[in-house]
Amino acid sequence: MRLLHSVAFLFCLLVVGCSQPSRTIRRESGVLLLDNRGGFSHAGRRIALRTDGSYTDTTYTDVIGDEHTKRGRYTLNPERTHLILSPQNDEAQDLFRVDYGGQQYWVREADRERITQSSESWLRQISVRVVP
Repeated sequence: MRLLHSVAFLFCLLVVGCSQPSRTIRRESGVLLLDNRGGFSHAGRRIALRTDGSYTDTTYTDVIGDEHTKRGRYTLNPERTHLILSPQNDEAQDLFRVDYGGQQYWVREADRERITQSSESWLRQISVRVVP
């Protein structure tokens, strides 16, 4: 019986030690939360738009401490299809909403048509999308 407990304990340690750390997506109070759920196979990006017109744009990976956040102001058109991120001390970035496969992706102008092509699964994986 003691051997069985030891084997079970070692098995649990092995499972916990080998499992990928889970990234908890924090719900932030905002108008819109976008994330590409990256970190392991590709760099992660999370954009939280707040009701006061400010936003945070956080890039991350699965490496502890490798998280960088930019802050700024944003503009979202009334149709919610064009987003302009204006970071402090940096150049503005335009993102456009593309609805495809039941998801809302936010991409650069140049990727609007490309993301809807069936061969572009990698682009869809790395692009930020609305977090339900």
